[in-house]
Amino acid sequence: MLVVLILVCAKSYSQKQAFKAPNYELIKKEIQDKSSNYYYPKLLNRLVANDTLLTNEAMILFIGKDIRERQKEVNKWCKF
Repeated sequence: MLVVLILVCAKSYSQKQAFKAPNYELIKKEIQDKSSNYYYPKLLNRLVANDTLLTNEAMILFIGKDIRERQKEVNKWCKF
């Protein structure tokens, strides 16, 4: 009975976070803007420096890496 009570209380205090898809176009713009705090080389330098304050920036860094790699492939194949 006590276990059930604990489980019910724990479930009632838990919070659900709604999934929010990243805005890829905004991220692409920000990682390419040299004046932005999210400029890809700046974020990469912070990661290499072991900055423990990277939170949302880590997600942008991860997505930015993918965007940059895809852009390199497009540029490689679209040379005329």
